[in-house]
Amino acid sequence: MDQSEHTSGWLSRFSQFLRELLGFPFMFKQERKLFKVLTFLWILMLFLVGGVLWWYFLNRGDIRFDLHDWVETSGRLAFIQDAIRTNQLPLHISDPIALRGTTDRFMAIGDTIISPQVLLLAFLEVDQFILVDVLLLFTTGFLGLLLVRRHLRLSLLPFTLLYFLLFFNGHLTAHIAVGHMHWAGYMLIPFFIYGVLKIVEGASGWGWILFMAGTLFVFLLQGLFHLYLMCLIFLFFLMFVYPQQVRTILISIIASVILAAIRIIPPALDLSAFDQQFLSGFVTALELVEGQVVLKFPVPSDVYTNNPFIPLGWWERDFYIGLLGFLLIMAGLFTIISKREEYRKYLGLLLPIGVLVLMSIDRIYKIFHHLQIPLLNSQRVSTRMYFLPLVFLVIIAVIVFQKEFGGKRYGSWLHLGFLGGSIFLLHDLWQHLKLWRIEHMDMILDPEPYQITQFFVANRLDPIYTSAIMIGLVITSLTLVALIVLALREQRGLKTEGS
Repeated sequence: MDQSEHTSGWLSRFSQFLRELLGFPFMFKQERKLFKVLTFLWILMLFLVGGVLWWYFLNRGDIRFDLHDWVETSGRLAFIQDAIRTNQLPLHISDPIALRGTTDRFMAIGDTIISPQVLLLAFLEVDQFILVDVLLLFTTGFLGLLLVRRHLRLSLLPFTLLYFLLFFNGHLTAHIAVGHMHWAGYMLIPFFIYGVLKIVEGASGWGWILFMAGTLFVFLLQGLFHLYLMCLIFLFFLMFVYPQQVRTILISIIASVILAAIRIIPPALDLSAFDQQFLSGFVTALELVEGQVVLKFPVPSDVYTNNPFIPLGWWERDFYIGLLGFLLIMAGLFTIISKREEYRKYLGLLLPIGVLVLMSIDRIYKIFHHLQIPLLNSQRVSTRMYFLPLVFLVIIAVIVFQKEFGGKRYGSWLHLGFLGGSIFLLHDLWQHLKLWRIEHMDMILDPEPYQITQFFVANRLDPIYTSAIMIGLVITSLTLVALIVLALREQRGLKTEGS
């Protein structure tokens, strides 16, 4: 072999390697050891970048607590901190302003955070805890997303798009920016996604019921009452399109409600004291689209409106995913409908998606307030109902992307086109995160007179309230034990049959 043939062979192998390298983000399973290492490094990079982005978004934990709902958030955390440091039960708060001024009964508010990580307040200050808590929830949600990736066998590019669209969309970042810190718990949504994908593919039994009821209970511990309710509605309508799974889904809904007794019974005592006046959903379908593709600046002229029919700040209508993100989910929706036979098992997701989208429009949801349906009449802002449809539209989009383009070796130009489009999509999400970080919130939120020291434990005799907590705790504990026993018994039965 002469020198020219040797050079030509080397160039051919190098060119082939470059084509494989360009195509590797589209392949779930990589044969080359180098690509396996690159996959690990890619995923690790996503995790580290996400942590840095939240650290940056939260201004390194330097947060002004005198703006909008940061007063409530910091007051509640200061109260819990006082309870932990003084070894008292967190029953009554000194200043009800942290509980919307309706009651001093801390457990009577369904969106308070009572999950185990609050114990960190024993040695962390409130601002430090907020940063650590968000990073903990992000880490847990990331692990859940890896579970989804493995289940769907997602290659790196669709997984990356899913990761950024779920963890850095406008709904999540804008809400946290204005002080709705418990919205950080929305990053736990991959566990609900995983449960739904399992039931869609035929899962059943007490193991799945325990997983789903436990997931929703964890949501409630994080103060995610809005998300909990959305998930129950989603599961309810899922029953109508997967009839073979009706029993499993129905039992999981009932179990989820009973398991939530500790979070439902105490608030029922003060239900009449809460402001239940319905505010609004998206005024038009066009506004729903606008919330996903229009980047609003955190300035009064963009955030507020003089229209009496839109009494909501932009953060309640902000679901920003960028134009390319919106086109991605629309392409996924169009594909799953046009290729119904290929995506038959996922078609049923469109019913609960459609119902929740409808509930988010205008004043349609107000009917539940007129009918005074328990739990459902607690939602005053129905734009929030669009969060779960958006999540599953993104899931459908990445499923379609994976099936249509993942694992196939297309030309380098097509690969470059997808990579370039993805970079533009991520750039748009970055612009939103950069603009709406909490450091800028003083441009749209007025400061309020405030001292964090005004919130501390002020327990008093309140036998009805304490009895409600004890009853709720007993019901929750017994339900959890029963679900675990039934799941373990079922598992042992399956092992016996298989042996």
